[in-house]
Amino acid sequence: MSTTSHENASSERQPKKRACRRGRPAGTPRDLAVVAAAVLLFAVAAVVGHHLHVTYDVLHLGWPPLYAQWDPHVGPGTPAALVVAALVVVHGPALARRMPWRALLWSGWGGSMVWCWSLALADGWDRGVARRLTTGYEYLQEVDRVDSIGRTLTVFTDHILLTSPDNWVPHVAGHPPGALLTYVLLDRVGLGGGAWAAVFTITVASSAAAAALVTVRALCGPTTARRAAPFAVLSPAAVWLAVSADGYFTGVAAWGIALLALAATRTARRPGIAALGSGLLFGLLCYLSYGLALMGLVAAAVLLAVRTWRPAPAVLLGMLPWFVAFTVAGFWWFDGYSTLVERYYQGTARIRPYGYFVWG
Repeated sequence: MSTTSHENASSERQPKKRACRRGRPAGTPRDLAVVAAAVLLFAVAAVVGHHLHVTYDVLHLGWPPLYAQWDPHVGPGTPAALVVAALVVVHGPALARRMPWRALLWSGWGGSMVWCWSLALADGWDRGVARRLTTGYEYLQEVDRVDSIGRTLTVFTDHILLTSPDNWVPHVAGHPPGALLTYVLLDRVGLGGGAWAAVFTITVASSAAAAALVTVRALCGPTTARRAAPFAVLSPAAVWLAVSADGYFTGVAAWGIALLALAATRTARRPGIAALGSGLLFGLLCYLSYGLALMGLVAAAVLLAVRTWRPAPAVLLGMLPWFVAFTVAGFWWFDGYSTLVERYYQGTARIRPYGYFVWG
């Protein structure tokens, strides 16, 4: 039986309820309107941000609305990035249509990983990879400081404020302790240092491409997922995924949503286990980044799209162990968050216009 026939047969055995309309051609007026609105929003944010930057110098952004600098350059990874981009654009759509589904997922992950590595290496090995997570703002600065994980969790909030003794470096202070502890555990199993941290981060981050395909297939069907594959591989988000701990967070969030979509559409063999796994990832996510608690809205959107709340209890149950473990160990999430808000206004937020960052 061919791959296409196999997928058609599989889809017949799966629930017919889908969150997306099938058969709607790409590039409809609704799609184009959404794209136009996104482009317009970015353009307005750029113009207004440039005005605020030049006139008042209050944003502290190098390239509003992005925290970046305009610095065109080439490096060791540039040729590979060009080759990967060309291959995916030219051959990606046809391969995505023909490949077996599991092979497509592995290829999507692998292609995204090569894309991320290529872009990171455009800055060279040291600047682009090995030293990215070792700067004065980053997690690895504090790894050696953690002698006892239990003790660290107990006093973590006490070191967030700039006025506190031995205050954490910005990225550690700006996140719950789960992010720091991840790199501490890597160090303790013999994968210490910036290079191993980067390898771990890129590997998890690039898996988001496969997770996105799983989500789209569950919600919209295999045809739409296959069409999306080249875009998932060449996602512009790779610039932030490699190498930043945000990429690690992205991978965790993407798989949490993917498992939830499988549970909600009941396309997983064991929907309850998928929902529980989704909850475990969402619970971890809450202790990686305060802001990513808002992924709960994305999760709710998945359930609303499928019109079921059946997975919700299992998801909440999966989240519970993280909250219990961190709270019993001495870290209270809400104290950490409220203290972080106070630290935020100790820095450049004192002069940054809050309203611009709400929409820009």
